[in-house]
Amino acid sequence: MLAGTSGFRSSGDIVFDPTQNLFWGTSTSNRLVTIGLDGSVNEIGNIGFSNVYGLFFNEGILYGHTAAGEQITLDVATGAGTFDKQITGNSGQIWGSASLPSTGGVSQSVPEPASVLGLLGLTAFGALSYRKR
Repeated sequence: MLAGTSGFRSSGDIVFDPTQNLFWGTSTSNRLVTIGLDGSVNEIGNIGFSNVYGLFFNEGILYGHTAAGEQITLDVATGAGTFDKQITGNSGQIWGSASLPSTGGVSQSVPEPASVLGLLGLTAFGALSYRKR
C-alpha cells in the first residue's frame, strides 16, 4: 500500500510513463490506476480481466498480461482491457515485462564496426609498444 492511499493495494506491478511523468499500475481489485511521483493514486477504471501483471508500453500503447497467459491492451482513458493475443510456450505466469518508452528525445549512436576495429588496433599497438620497453 502506498503512503496516504487508503484502500489501494497494488497487484505488484507498475510501469513508468515518461510522457506523462507518472506510473501506471494495477490493483488487486483489477483496476487500472495512475500513481503520481508524490505517491497519489488515481483510479482510472475496471480492467475487465483478473490478475493483470507484466505491464509494458509499446509504441504508446499500454499492455498487460493475465495469469491465464493473455496479452491485453489497456485503455488509459477508461481502464478497460481488450484481448490482444494468447501467449504460448510459457509454462508459468508472466509476472513482469519490460519496456523502454520513447520520450521523443535524441537517440544515442552506436559505434560502427570500423571504429571499434580501429580502437582495438590502437589498443594492440599500445600494448606491443609497452611490451618492447
